[in-house]
Amino acid sequence: MTDQIQDLLIQALNVSVMFAMGLDLTMESYTRALSRRRVVIRGLLLNFVVVPALGIGLATGFSLESAVGAGLVLSAIAPGGGTGTLLTQHARGDLALSVALLTLMAPLSLVGTSLLAAWALPDAGSLNAWAVARTMAIYQLFPLMAGMALRAARPQEALRLFPWATKLGTALLVVVVVGLLVAKGHLVLSVGVGGLVASGLTVVVSLALGFALPGDVPTRSALGLTTAVRNLSLALLLSTTFFPDPRTTMTILAYGLLMYLLSAPVVLWLRSSHESPERSGGQL
Repeated sequence: MTDQIQDLLIQALNVSVMFAMGLDLTMESYTRALSRRRVVIRGLLLNFVVVPALGIGLATGFSLESAVGAGLVLSAIAPGGGTGTLLTQHARGDLALSVALLTLMAPLSLVGTSLLAAWALPDAGSLNAWAVARTMAIYQLFPLMAGMALRAARPQEALRLFPWATKLGTALLVVVVVGLLVAKGHLVLSVGVGGLVASGLTVVVSLALGFALPGDVPTRSALGLTTAVRNLSLALLLSTTFFPDPRTTMTILAYGLLMYLLSAPVVLWLRSSHESPERSGGQL
């Protein structure tokens, strides 16, 4: 996979994912999200303040090489991974809360991630808040708005198109990940033990922080899983646009692998603990 094809695929991935999200969103979605003000604010603070600070702190504390540290920081400052809602659903968590957080994080990332990237990675050449915001607007905000506009103007057509747009995004994600691993997978080892440990700690602490907040188990499950799952398509977009060293991209892929490996047992445990009372109740 050449660098040009890689960049085009990652750009297409971001456009398709955000367009699909827009097809599924309405203004009522934002109204519902804002109605749960206290818990939503906690979730936003976790995603835009605590986890970015954690990633930056671990990259500094482990004295990671600049390219590897940049990959960890980009993963930490990119909230709103769409599969967080899928994991929340499988864990029997509060799916409405997870969707509400994702709904709000998509547009807020335009400002939040742009400022965080410019502040946390000042040595990254052409990267600045305006450059990041412009890139995110083109490949994330505008497709999101286009999907929402189609949903508002032609809801039936939008609903019919939604599953196909989702499948396209999933297919592109598979192509991007497999293509990068085949072409540059040998560079994963360059992430090093420190990079892998720091990434794993970021995931584990993100999960733990969500579960430590007040609320019932479904609420805390949604907060933990939605926070731990970062927006890898956004992190990859920023990596390939502003960071020529391929180790930055490989660090993001390594983070993604750890993110799912460490989240999966939590999801299975929550699902089984939810189903056990139901089975016991059925036997009485």
